[in-house]
Amino acid sequence: MEETQRRRNLQLAFNAEHGIVPQTIRKPIREKVADISDIKSVPKANIPGVLIEYEAEMNLTAEMLDFERAIQLRDTIRELERKMKGEETDADKRDKRKAEWKEMKKAEGKEKKKAEEGGEKTEGKEKKDVKKAAKTRKDDNKNK
Repeated sequence: MEETQRRRNLQLAFNAEHGIVPQTIRKPIREKVADISDIKSVPKANIPGVLIEYEAEMNLTAEMLDFERAIQLRDTIRELERKMKGEETDADKRDKRKAEWKEMKKAEGKEKKKAEEGGEKTEGKEKKDVKKAAKTRKDDNKNK
């Protein structure tokens, strides 16, 4: 607290010495740009209107040399066109791969658990076999 007060006093002295009157910053509030990152949420009936808007925005961003945004818009436009035609979109493919991966991991987990359970049974059998062999050798040594 003391350090904050010391700095505040230095700032006030500097402002008074140089005739500075602190003022609130006044900036206009920019409208948030809506971005549809998930094209699944766009109803098929609205796709043509969204395509027109995105194409206009893509051309504008390209003119402004914001090529990264223009590329994102181009890719989104392609996805929406595929969706409108009823083709599988990249988002659909991602979801499908994700589901397949989950199933694969689930199957691996079951196989691992089964192998561990089988390994315990095998391990127990191996111990019995070793004990039996040791007993047989002991008996053989006694009989000699």
